[in-house]
Amino acid sequence: MAGLVALNIPEEPVMSVVAVLGAILGMVLVLPMVSRKIEENLEPFFLVMGIIGSIAIYLAGILPPDEVTELVKRALLTPVMLHGIPIGITQVVLIAGLIFYKYHGSIYRGIGRLLQKLGVRGFLFVIVTVLGLISSLISVIVAAVIFAEMMVALPLSRQKKIEVTVLVAFALGMGAALTPVGEPLATIAVSKLSGPPYHAG
Repeated sequence: MAGLVALNIPEEPVMSVVAVLGAILGMVLVLPMVSRKIEENLEPFFLVMGIIGSIAIYLAGILPPDEVTELVKRALLTPVMLHGIPIGITQVVLIAGLIFYKYHGSIYRGIGRLLQKLGVRGFLFVIVTVLGLISSLISVIVAAVIFAEMMVALPLSRQKKIEVTVLVAFALGMGAALTPVGEPLATIAVSKLSGPPYHAG
């Protein structure tokens, strides 16, 4: 799956396509913030927006008919395959989620003991550092869920929790970008840059 899907990019912009894609961009940026229902169902919403965008460029002739199958194939395989190896963000999230669900009692007890030994400041330093690093292995999704569970138990004021959350968000974002497994954007970037001239991954 190296390289990009071949597109027929016109010299002049097709205004109908620009209008549709611009509307999709606006909806993606605005609707999750104004609609709680969409906020709670982001994945189906993004899927629908992506399908609408793909249909728009297909009808405009930018996406050749013979590339549709390749596009669908990539959309299905990229989350579960990494350079031909059957390991991707889907499997990582599933496995890590099952482990956390099964052993959450032991994990919470370990967190409590660590908090008692290190104190709040030391505990937060360790958590921010460790989650930032392992987010590239267990995915930013699982790391964020683990952090959210930890924050519930921490004896901090609301303002302090907000400050810590901002720091952890930066740590998770930077850490997750280290590997294609860490986050969807890294997976997409590696997929797009895997062919010539970059040969990334």
